[in-house]
Amino acid sequence: MAIDARDAEAGKVYRVTRGAMDGTYYTLHKGCRKKLTQRLQKRRNALNGQQMGLLVSLLRKPDWPVFTWHHRGTDPFTGEKFEVTNTQVLPPDLRLREVKSKPGY
Repeated sequence: MAIDARDAEAGKVYRVTRGAMDGTYYTLHKGCRKKLTQRLQKRRNALNGQQMGLLVSLLRKPDWPVFTWHHRGTDPFTGEKFEVTNTQVLPPDLRLREVKSKPGY
């Protein structure tokens, strides 16, 4: 069953209902939004482009939920397992569905 991103619960794993890549999923960000914003503002001059974009999104869209995007998979050449994470601000009306296990590998 699909839910809106604003209704997501901590500790659960979600996938986007349309257009998701294999091995990708979202979890609600563990930290406090206010502390994340303060930490990024404190380091403002040393941020890379991705972190600056996150800070701007946090400041401009205070009612949008903060998620952690995960991508898990296996390297096609070496066969090594990898996992990449990224903090993102998602629109509150984005449709997500809960999954029982983390996709990937």
